[in-house]
Amino acid sequence: MGGAAFMALLRAGIGHFVIANIDVFEVSNLNRQLFATLDTVNRLKAEAARDGALRINPEVQIEVFGAEWTDALDALLTKADVVINGMDDAGAGVHLYRRAKYHRRTVIDAYASPLPSVTRVGPDAPRLEERLRYPTVGVDWRAVA
Repeated sequence: MGGAAFMALLRAGIGHFVIANIDVFEVSNLNRQLFATLDTVNRLKAEAARDGALRINPEVQIEVFGAEWTDALDALLTKADVVINGMDDAGAGVHLYRRAKYHRRTVIDAYASPLPSVTRVGPDAPRLEERLRYPTVGVDWRAVA
């Protein structure tokens, strides 16, 4: 979801993004991830997405974060009004939702929702772990598997 949402917003004219991803593109991503090409295999996903976006709009401003994004999350959330969760890491997703609530940010998510729907969690709405009564409530996000 992350790459598709990024591409759609980029082409819609949004001019500033903060993107984060810890993974590299693999050959197995070619059939389903927008920025995955033979040229991006073995490259960090966020850097490859940034470079692809700059070929579409060289004036777009893009800040890229890798594995350090979880430590920088509070600072990142001060730069965004809306957060799109495109990850498949349950613990980091819990961390994102909790900190987004603290910073009163809306989160848009397709991963944690019943497909093919998309979930929008407003600043005052209960987080998914609260609403769906996940056993993660109160558990340190690093312990969530």
